[in-house]
Amino acid sequence: MNGSAHLCLAIASRRVEVESASQAVKGFLRRIGVDDDACWRTEAAVREAVANAIVHGNREDPGKQVGVAVELGGGRLVVRVHDEGPGWDGKRLADPRDTTRRLEPRGRGVFLMRHFMDEVVHDRRAGGGTTVTMSTRLQDPARPPRGAYDPEPREAGMTLTSRRHGDASVFEAVGKITIGAGAVRLREEVLAALEGGARNVVIDMGRVTAIDSSGIGALVSAYSATANGGGRLALCRVPPKVLEILHITQLSGVFELFPGEREAVAELA
Repeated sequence: MNGSAHLCLAIASRRVEVESASQAVKGFLRRIGVDDDACWRTEAAVREAVANAIVHGNREDPGKQVGVAVELGGGRLVVRVHDEGPGWDGKRLADPRDTTRRLEPRGRGVFLMRHFMDEVVHDRRAGGGTTVTMSTRLQDPARPPRGAYDPEPREAGMTLTSRRHGDASVFEAVGKITIGAGAVRLREEVLAALEGGARNVVIDMGRVTAIDSSGIGALVSAYSATANGGGRLALCRVPPKVLEILHITQLSGVFELFPGEREAVAELA
């Protein structure tokens, strides 16, 4: 990769801005010809880094910003995300795959960043704040870097519909189960169904376009609440990228997975 390109962003410390940063980086990477798989992995890592900067770094202080810088040169992509908060240490986080932590709803963001990028370094600055530097080597782009980037069109928020089959509630999610409204809504609606008398839960993920650590946390919370009530939770029609994250986090052996709603409901009946 002989060309070079860069992108710089400054975003507010609001959870909704995670999506804005993610889409801007995705649009930039596509503009310069990064292949789909590398684009997905980088976007996933950026999403986690920006979420951590907003929530843990700046503690959602509206007076503080998060900076995102992406540089491409010499076949290497480098992403830096920095906050203006009191600083946080991403080096000492426990492995979420540990059997004692696997059903914790939090603690997977940095793990996913380290999995998707070749190198992740946390630097707590003496004057305050944390800079996370992530880098990965890329193959030659499909086309050389060109001028300004085009941001990706922003998707509508996740929609969630539900229906009952006997003592099972079936939820069909469409869109992104990510930090903010998507993850919160999924968790809350499953809990409401259980409180309303449902015993088992099926989540149809066939039209889910993305999931992050917050979305995984919502699934884990829903699983634990269902199991604690003596029921079972199953996932069906899980897209390949979502399934990959479940494998990475070793949760594919926790959730019951089915090819379709009919098979899931029949098994849980």
